[in-house]
Parts: sequence; structure tokens; C-alpha cells
Amino acid sequence: MFNKVVIAGVGLIGGSLGLALTRRNLAKEIVGVDPDRDNLNKALALGVVHRADSLAEALPGADLFILAAPIGVTLGILEMAIPYLTPGTIITDVGSVKGG
Repeated sequence: MFNKVVIAGVGLIGGSLGLALTRRNLAKEIVGVDPDRDNLNKALALGVVHRADSLAEALPGADLFILAAPIGVTLGILEMAIPYLTPGTIITDVGSVKGG
């Protein structure tokens, strides 16, 4: 079990991961980060995440950081996240590219 999971991008893929983590009780806390306030509100309403926050507030102490944003912005999000990551945080992404 993870103490804190941060999901950057709570759309279809990130939201599905958050819901799966929640339903299986695999995380004590799931924090959503998304520039689209509507996505965050939906994620909160559906129980996909426990709270919504900024990268700076969400990342310290996270056990797992999931990048679930469009592939074109993933590297930028990771670069913004670096100052707030805790040593030992697992970082993964669910990006997919099918064509240019």
C-alpha cells in the first residue's frame, strides 16, 4: 500500500488509475493535479482522488508520482516536479504515442 499517490492528469487514464487505486485500497491518499479545474472537480466528485492540489503542495512525501498527462507536456511537468520530489518517490508515466 502507498501512503500518498500523486496523479498529474486526472482525465480518462489518470482518473481510471485513481479509481482503481481507490477501489482496491492501494493508497491512503490520492492527490490529483490538473490544470483543468473541471477535470479536478469531476475526479473529486467521483471519488477518483481524495483531494486536488498543485505539484508544489502535492508532491512532498509522495510514494508514487504518476504522469498521466498528454505526452507533449509530460517532460515539462516532470521538470516542474523535480524540486518537490522526495528521495525514493517512484515516478512512472502512462503516456502513449500512436503517431506524429
